[in-house]
Amino acid sequence: MTDHELEQRLRSWYRAEIDEAERAPAALRMNVAAIPGARPSAERRLPWRFPTIGRPMRVAVVALTTVLVVGGALYLNGPSQPAVGGPSPTPSASTSPSEPAASPSAVPAGSMATERGLHTATLLADGRVLIVGGFGSYGVARATAEIFDPGTGTFSPTGSMATARGQHTATLLGDGRVLIVGGFAGSSSLATAEIYDPGTGTFTATGSMSEGRSFHEATLLADGRVLVTGGDGQVGHPLATAEIYDPGTGRFSLTGDMSVARTIATATLLPDGRVLIAGGGNGSSGQCFRSAEVYDPGTGAFSATGAMSNNRCGHDATLLSDGRVLLTGGATNWEGTGPGSASADLYDPATGTFSRSNSMVDARSIDTATRLDDGRVLIAGGGPNLTHSLASAELFDPGTGSFSLTGSMGPGKVLRDEGLDASPAPRVNRWEFAHQGVSSPAPRASGWRSLGA
Repeated sequence: MTDHELEQRLRSWYRAEIDEAERAPAALRMNVAAIPGARPSAERRLPWRFPTIGRPMRVAVVALTTVLVVGGALYLNGPSQPAVGGPSPTPSASTSPSEPAASPSAVPAGSMATERGLHTATLLADGRVLIVGGFGSYGVARATAEIFDPGTGTFSPTGSMATARGQHTATLLGDGRVLIVGGFAGSSSLATAEIYDPGTGTFTATGSMSEGRSFHEATLLADGRVLVTGGDGQVGHPLATAEIYDPGTGRFSLTGDMSVARTIATATLLPDGRVLIAGGGNGSSGQCFRSAEVYDPGTGAFSATGAMSNNRCGHDATLLSDGRVLLTGGATNWEGTGPGSASADLYDPATGTFSRSNSMVDARSIDTATRLDDGRVLIAGGGPNLTHSLASAELFDPGTGSFSLTGSMGPGKVLRDEGLDASPAPRVNRWEFAHQGVSSPAPRASGWRSLGA
């Protein structure tokens, strides 16, 4: 499918299915002709013309921003972010190792004050969650931020960033602050970075990267520094470069380059301190990559490792309890128009090789994958291609190497907090959650519930 055909397809769907009087989701509005409306002076807007946006962004703007609560903490993923861990639930007296593990079920929460997509959510040291930036109505990049309090199930505003941005990364530092890096606003990727201090509720500028990037990866290393890899530089030009942020100096410095430019890849911190970079793509061949490489913080260099069984962009990578990495799904071609994959691979850091695992029940990409406290992995939402989304969820059991369906979300809905469902009426500030049930005295039923309005 050409750029023009994809744009026309989105335009036709928009005009046929959504009443002009309704507020369309930001993910779709940014890809159709300009819609009249006031432009807030404090925020920056995305380019309206779809062909001016790089292919990774074209895939992601019609994809998902996922939200998940496990063990009493909020989890949220952007297209290229791994799930954030949370505190473990307290077992009840009736829980024992011999009892079967409970399936995920729904727990309530409030709604955000502001609709947003392609934002970040970061679990803070005190158990609250920081939600930052993203794109709102009319494709406007937001500078605002909110705090989710799992104790009350409510959201409240906090300080705003100096620069509006979406498609950025947010990394919890060792001292409890949060590093916000890069992103997209206006017509290009950003090189700037900011630090959020939970103690004061404010953002302050820190050092800038050597070049702008969005849809990149940011990984907290064992020594407290942050590795920033790949992503989109100037629109449509993925990067092979990588940089290191040092919280002690507040500065970025270049490190070794990856073997190829990658965006919409995954970056996973391994138990030995190295970082696995897998998949992604750069558009040169029209395909996503099977290849992977490993970054060694000791040498500052990337080296090739084994290859996955499938090409993957927008896939998931989850560190398992035994140190292996589970890689699931993803799109197989750069345009994202081909079918998503149901395949899965397991990476063994000890041997540097991938082995084919059993496949998921459903093909999906831009979904969410979260390791539960019992070691299983919950995979939810996503879609097989640009035009369909899934309500299903499934569990991966490392002991058996198999996937099995668990409770589904609401009909035609995907696990996310803003965007489209299959109705296809807009949904603003809608939240769907999963909770890892604890036997007290019986496991909670598997299921999902739509929350917020």
